[in-house]
Amino acid sequence: MKIIITFLLLLALCFNGGSGKKRDDIPVHYKIIDECGEYNIENMKLVIYYMHPDALGRYPLSVERIKELELNKIEVLPEELAEYAQLIDELFNYDFIITVEPPYIDCRLYYVFETLDGEKICDIVAVGSLYGHVINGHSVKESLIVYEMVMPFLEADGVGSWFSFSRYMK
Repeated sequence: MKIIITFLLLLALCFNGGSGKKRDDIPVHYKIIDECGEYNIENMKLVIYYMHPDALGRYPLSVERIKELELNKIEVLPEELAEYAQLIDELFNYDFIITVEPPYIDCRLYYVFETLDGEKICDIVAVGSLYGHVINGHSVKESLIVYEMVMPFLEADGVGSWFSFSRYMK
């Protein structure tokens, strides 16, 4: 009798997955456009904050801290951003895969799309998350499109090769 009860308990645990959360409750995909809605490139700018990946610090950098430091900041206005409209559309419509791991952030490359009035449309921690990227607070798997969006501006600033350490940028 004990064997049957033990077997039934083990069987119940196997079907439950050992946790109280069903896999169906966890979203698997994320698109920026679904959260931010429509956007107007003519009224949008891109602000990039970065720190050399080899620079050492006493503690991990948060997004707030890298913005405060403003060591390296690039601001791309609508006129220049318009050249990359197709890439922006690809980024905003890309089907990112959400990771369930909580983001650990030591921010080295962070960028934000905002209106000319300073209202945030979308922000991305591109380099500095242990599990990939953090987009609008969602931890997602690392994707090439996130780097492709800012590489032209980083290369123009003379630092693009610093961020080529990503396995996608080889």
